Amino acid sequence: MKKYLLSLLFAAMVFVVPAQAAHLFPVKQPFNNTSLWAYMDESGSLATSFQYSNASAFNEQGLATVTDIYGFVSVINDQLETIITPQTAPISVDFGTDMIAFRYKDSSVYFNLDGTSVGTFPVTSGFFSEGLIPAQKDGLWGYLNLNGEFEVEPIYKSAGNFEGSYAVVQLSDLNCYGILNKKDYMVCLLPENIGVKYLRIWNEDIIIASNSERFALYSLSTGEFLSDFIYQEITEFENGYAIARMNNMWGIIDTSGRQAVAFEYYDLSYMGDGLYSARGNSTPTGTCSIIDTSGNLVYRTDVYAGGFNNVSYGVFWHGTLSNQILFLSKNGSFLSSFENAENPEILTEKVAKITVGGKIQYVNIKTGNIIYIPEREFSFDYFKVSTATYEKYLGVDNNGNDNEWVLTYPVIYGMSNKVVQDKINSQIQSFFMEGPAMPLVDQSLTGSFGISQVGRLLIVWADCVYGTGNGSAIWNDSITIDLSDGTQYNLLTDLFNNNYTDIIRGLLPKEIPIYMFSSPRVTSNGISFFYNLSQDNKSERYSPSSTEYNLPYSSLKKAIQTDSECYQALLGNGMEDINQYIDYSDVPESHWAYNAIKQVTKVELMQGDSNNFSPDKTITGVEAASVMVRLLKIDTSTILVPDGSPWYYKEVTAAKNNGILDGISEETLTKNITRADTMQIIMNMLSSEELEPMTDEEITETLSSFSDYEQIPDERKAAAAICVSQKFIVGSDGLISPNDTLTRAQFAQILSNML
Repeated sequence: MKKYLLSLLFAAMVFVVPAQAAHLFPVKQPFNNTSLWAYMDESGSLATSFQYSNASAFNEQGLATVTDIYGFVSVINDQLETIITPQTAPISVDFGTDMIAFRYKDSSVYFNLDGTSVGTFPVTSGFFSEGLIPAQKDGLWGYLNLNGEFEVEPIYKSAGNFEGSYAVVQLSDLNCYGILNKKDYMVCLLPENIGVKYLRIWNEDIIIASNSERFALYSLSTGEFLSDFIYQEITEFENGYAIARMNNMWGIIDTSGRQAVAFEYYDLSYMGDGLYSARGNSTPTGTCSIIDTSGNLVYRTDVYAGGFNNVSYGVFWHGTLSNQILFLSKNGSFLSSFENAENPEILTEKVAKITVGGKIQYVNIKTGNIIYIPEREFSFDYFKVSTATYEKYLGVDNNGNDNEWVLTYPVIYGMSNKVVQDKINSQIQSFFMEGPAMPLVDQSLTGSFGISQVGRLLIVWADCVYGTGNGSAIWNDSITIDLSDGTQYNLLTDLFNNNYTDIIRGLLPKEIPIYMFSSPRVTSNGISFFYNLSQDNKSERYSPSSTEYNLPYSSLKKAIQTDSECYQALLGNGMEDINQYIDYSDVPESHWAYNAIKQVTKVELMQGDSNNFSPDKTITGVEAASVMVRLLKIDTSTILVPDGSPWYYKEVTAAKNNGILDGISEETLTKNITRADTMQIIMNMLSSEELEPMTDEEITETLSSFSDYEQIPDERKAAAAICVSQKFIVGSDGLISPNDTLTRAQFAQILSNML
């Protein structure tokens, strides 16, 4: 029930108090049409303005990358100091233990962690070690020193970083592997027909050798194998331990080949901080355990439904079969859980980003509190706007990455003409769910939207990217809708005349063919055309781009049908056909239930009369039942209404047919409803799958915090306990007041709690 209810909620929270820089995380701009990022602290206060076109989370070194509005990339520390000044956008920024590398197509630029320049080098691998780094020239690898000189000539087919005094290299002429000694740069060949799993040396002595079918550990100092070729797989060593597979079962070994954890698991993966996710052996199907390098059990669950991927900032998470996300500390202690949540991302030791009911939330994983909800919500003269999220999973691409659509799009509410409002929302939703005009076969689509009003026209556009990596492109098409009746206009046919092509071609850059521009967009001062370029790594364009060309109306006079309805709407003629959005005059922002009333009005569960909501008016049983039918979106179209029936006949009949009014007497329905009867209705709405039966002891324990709980009728105590445990009913001044009637404001607050 709550999962469904959450999908109706479009909440917005904004915090703009200056903050200290410690424990910061990036958040996206909640209001303006341009998507910008800022940093926020764990209290929900902004530490910066929304100034970055992109911003990463701080790594455990306290460093993050930020991209400015011009596309240049910098590195900052968690005190918000610029460590590396703006650089041309690279393919990637890599962080080492003592250096940072900006990777470009044909070079890498290295900096120390304090931001001082190390130098620009050709294609390299990894970071400097012992003053040398593997570098490529003409397809072969050697080793550069810090002066950019080849201290070891590029003669190798492949080369690994120095680990102490040694590095693994692959000879190009003999097609075998050897160990390069930094002392004299002589190569000691490995035994014949022996390859290596990784170009790595552990403990300055151990490599993982391969005979093309199996793997073994080999000691460079002794020239002997520490094991036979018995392993089907070995991962890289982490803190002296590696995961290995033998006889199709997984275990853990150390660099001496000693078995640290028995080979008894069907699946084993490293999470970080010395913890491993383990599945299989004698545990029941579906069970997942977290173990350490000694095989000690840290945590176990049999409700695993995702997660256990990594430990970040001493915290890990997993999903449950009941759509929960649980956060736990690295010692297995429970921290918090969130209902109907997905896509968690741990940002600091206290903060995670999750998605609940399609809405992104930043939450405190130590307390379970919501810190920030970045959904955009703002007002226009004739309507208000909130956001919804559309997600579509497309499977996995050739590189093993998830392909999916994740879009936010606007939802219009508050228009007096609900028919027009629904028509507009339907067109907006279709625009975003259909996506770009060109076919997208298994391509991701991510992003948000922009929205504006010019005259009588509503303009909504996509602010999205489709595809990933090389070849990805901008999607910024728009739709234009008349607010008076919901008509959607095509600017090329409804605004421009037959001469528009020649006129526009003369106003746009001549070197760009006109067909290369995306669909035109109405703005306050002209019509904009957009020249979009996809990502092309060969041209060193490492992200897709879009350039706007705004043509003023004064230059377009001869291209426009001035007698068209679209042009009249653009001028704002006929604005009287739009009924202006009006807030309730009897519910000021200072009213205790203002937010709840705003919320239930937005999702059209309750409506006022003209300009008034009448918050202090009591609510009857039939009114409550009607609202619950709307909440559950129960179809009433097939219910025949006899002549002379009251207004609520359909809704009450639907409520009865669906069990919502079980236990509610007929004679009380038309009277003011009590809080106890309201709690019974709420329990009736919840399906049996969502309710855990409560024992008499649990019911008493749940209700005993209210000093008047003895006044609850016996037949209503179970319902009251359910409502209290689900936090739908919270009481006031230690009282639950079961026999009191409800005002419209109180009922709106209960509905808000359910949402």
